[in-house]
Amino acid sequence: MSAELEELSGEIVLEIARERSFNLPELDNRWLFYQSDPEKPETVVLLSPDTPPVLILNGGNCERRIGVSGMAAGYFLTADKHAFSQLVALRPDDKVRAERAKIFLASKGARVARSNDDARQLAKAFYLAERGSAGSRSDRAAAWTKIDRDHEVRFAEALTTKWLECVQSNELVPADILIFRAAAARDSSKPDIAVECCRRAHVIRSRYQKSDLAVLATEGAAALLDICEQSRDPQLASEAEEFLRYAWAVSPNEFASAVYRRLRRLEAALTDEAASQHRFAMREKLTDAENRLSHPNSELPI
Repeated sequence: MSAELEELSGEIVLEIARERSFNLPELDNRWLFYQSDPEKPETVVLLSPDTPPVLILNGGNCERRIGVSGMAAGYFLTADKHAFSQLVALRPDDKVRAERAKIFLASKGARVARSNDDARQLAKAFYLAERGSAGSRSDRAAAWTKIDRDHEVRFAEALTTKWLECVQSNELVPADILIFRAAAARDSSKPDIAVECCRRAHVIRSRYQKSDLAVLATEGAAALLDICEQSRDPQLASEAEEFLRYAWAVSPNEFASAVYRRLRRLEAALTDEAASQHRFAMREKLTDAENRLSHPNSELPI
């Protein structure tokens, strides 16, 4: 590839396009695009502001279209200095970009009191998720670390829901998305969703890493106890113990230990309640029998 070519990342071009509602005539056939092999670029035809937007490319034989997530994952090249200057000049400065990112995040339920870099990263994650891309596992981990650190409950619920929607049709949903979705659901008082994420992975255990399954099992057990504390259904406590046994066998840790202690307290309470209900039922039967005996005209129990 010629050293005379100027290059812009797809993320930068996407950022410029977003600012202009994807109306970007400056991105024309003076530009080339590649995703993995810079020696085999395709010529840009145009960026179509459809819903959703698509980048139309020509590789020599036929045209093809890619969405914004594919666009963000690639690079744009041009030998035309004027075309390069035109496009770069449209990019807003860092301060403007950060402020717009914070406004966007606020509209999605996030707080705005964060660094400019964090704001841009989280805004990008949500923007791509809204358009069908959950990003890479490392990108999701970086976003989740910031969300979890700042206790962004509403935003975590919204973003993890979008991530799961992006991969819902996949044969195998990435384990980290199930983990993040389960954690966010519990924080949002939706333990049933957390339990479903855990059950979904454990149905096909052989296809996931044991370390991921252990995290999910602990989260699922905690969610089952959330539900059991309200419903008082001992079967849920039994299922929680099954998940905890698996998690503890794979990776003993403080979180699992804390959930175990919570399970034992709940089991003791359920046992006491069952014993109390039994005693009450026996007293009711005894009282009923005494009442019948004290009224000769009533039907005696056989």
